[in-house]
Amino acid sequence: VYAESAQSKDNTAVHRYNCVQRICHQNTLKNIPLIIISTLIIGLNYPYIAAAASFFWVLTRVGYTIGYSSGVPRRQVTLWRDVY
Repeated sequence: VYAESAQSKDNTAVHRYNCVQRICHQNTLKNIPLIIISTLIIGLNYPYIAAAASFFWVLTRVGYTIGYSSGVPRRQVTLWRDVY
């Protein structure tokens, strides 16, 4: 459930909620199946590497969520922004 864009422009709390809901939450849900499957497959042969990679993913998701939940565009920087 998102707020309308007019509401988002007028209220910063609504804008922050939209950032968290749309970008962070939905993006994480979209990536979790790939992370779980790849962790399970890699973990069959390399369990420590799979555990370390999964832990790193969790740490980066926390940073990603903090950046996007701020609602400040300059804090919403990703590593891939310079590539495209």
